[in-house]
Amino acid sequence: MKDLTQSRDLTSYAAPTEATKPDRSDIEQFLSGQRTARALTAQQLARLAPIGLLLFALLVRVVFVWQTGFDGLYGQDSFAYLDYAAAMKAALAQGPAPPPFFWPIGYPALVVILSAFAPLATAAQFVNVAAGALAAVLTFLITRELLRGQPGALIGSLFAGALVAVAGQMLISSVVAMSDATALLAVTLSAFGMIRFHRTRTLAWLALAGFALGWAVTTRWVYALLIPVWGAAFVAGKWDADERGRSRIYFFFPRSSAFIRVLILLAFFLLALSPQIALIAHHASRGVVSHIGNAEIIEWNLAHAWQSELVNSDGRFSYARPVGVFYTLPLVHPDYVPLWFTPLLALGLWALRRLRFFLIMIGGWIGAVWIFLIGITWENWRFPLAFFPPLAILGGIGLNAIVKHAPPLQAKVIAGWLGLGLLVALAWGLGDAGKFVERHLSERATANWVSAQLPAGATVITFGLTATLSHYSSLRVVEISEESPDSVQTVARNGGEVFVLLNTENIESQWPGRAPQINFHALRDRFGLRVVGTRAPYTLYSVGSAP
Repeated sequence: MKDLTQSRDLTSYAAPTEATKPDRSDIEQFLSGQRTARALTAQQLARLAPIGLLLFALLVRVVFVWQTGFDGLYGQDSFAYLDYAAAMKAALAQGPAPPPFFWPIGYPALVVILSAFAPLATAAQFVNVAAGALAAVLTFLITRELLRGQPGALIGSLFAGALVAVAGQMLISSVVAMSDATALLAVTLSAFGMIRFHRTRTLAWLALAGFALGWAVTTRWVYALLIPVWGAAFVAGKWDADERGRSRIYFFFPRSSAFIRVLILLAFFLLALSPQIALIAHHASRGVVSHIGNAEIIEWNLAHAWQSELVNSDGRFSYARPVGVFYTLPLVHPDYVPLWFTPLLALGLWALRRLRFFLIMIGGWIGAVWIFLIGITWENWRFPLAFFPPLAILGGIGLNAIVKHAPPLQAKVIAGWLGLGLLVALAWGLGDAGKFVERHLSERATANWVSAQLPAGATVITFGLTATLSHYSSLRVVEISEESPDSVQTVARNGGEVFVLLNTENIESQWPGRAPQINFHALRDRFGLRVVGTRAPYTLYSVGSAP
């Protein structure tokens, strides 16, 4: 039988090889037959490529933060993460377990660790700046592993990494105090560990894959969907080895090496997950459900994929597109994979069609997350970030399929297309990120405007700007959605000078029959509300006296 490990076809890399010869990059092959010094320069370039990509991705993010002055805090969730990190840090210093929280602890735990070297708010943002840049590098490294030894491998790998580095949503998630970029880094690191183990059979890579996947799940529960994907890829890798004539190994025979590897993968996965499990159990023993808030409100149903009128815990929504269409847009949108690069995805998938392990790892990652997302009742543009690196990897593999067959003249055209396409993607990403920041800095300005209108210590009943007002003003802030009609009237009666700040159009359209609207109407009908001023889309009211 032909030794597939010596084939130049991509299918030669379906099975692991013993540690490995240095691959000849496309640049090296172009320079083959010329002076050794020049070949060495090509090798050095291949080694320096991930460092250059890291520095570029960091530079884009750091300059963006510096120019905009954005501190990463917006909406409600980012403030909640920051507050929980502060509570966790205080609890760890004093001895008791950290308090309950809606989300898992992975991201705030990293913020607490980094806060040993920087202020907590700075740490919350910098964790994601670094995570976004490192995710681009890991995307490059995974693509290079899949293309090892192929002509054009360096170009395809750099393209995949650069796409992650410049994408608009990745840039946004890299500068906010949220868990998305950190979790994505962890799961991408896990994928890299799995692929390196598949090639080298070095157990350290398997341990890394297990631990990183556990930390990804500890940061965002959605990555638990990849547990069966990684398991199927592990089985496929063993199957590939068996088909190539190696001694057959039975998974559940206690002395088999496969059984030991499964134990290692599982042990390190549980090691990373164990602090979260312990904390959930600790609060459950006291009758408190903690860290699994999303599981209580998901209401997954595949029928949601073709629906656009939906109701969830955040109110009533009338979306412009069905949920399934919305979560397919990243395949053609400049915030993820621009339309001009979309054909590369199909080429990449075709190139992997016979590679069971790689196809399961990359295709399964995309498929598992996408199928989950199309069944939920939210349309959130940051959610598809969970399957963005494998899309970029497919694009890099698809580009390789073109580059390795391109004659010199066409290669120049391809290079121009890539350069221009990535520059446009970067410009689009910076523009979208700029609009995002401008929108949320406007919320900050609204909070400042309210503070200037009201006496210090006044009570403000609000919705949407609760966390912003709490952090950036001296006002007493009450969240209207957490009150009842009786309690909100008590606040109005006993709170001294009381004001209401609401986006009334949103309250009436998104929250009919829910606490925000019910409580707003209770205040309006019982006390009367007088308009103090308007800063779109918010209106500031003063609360009258009860009749």
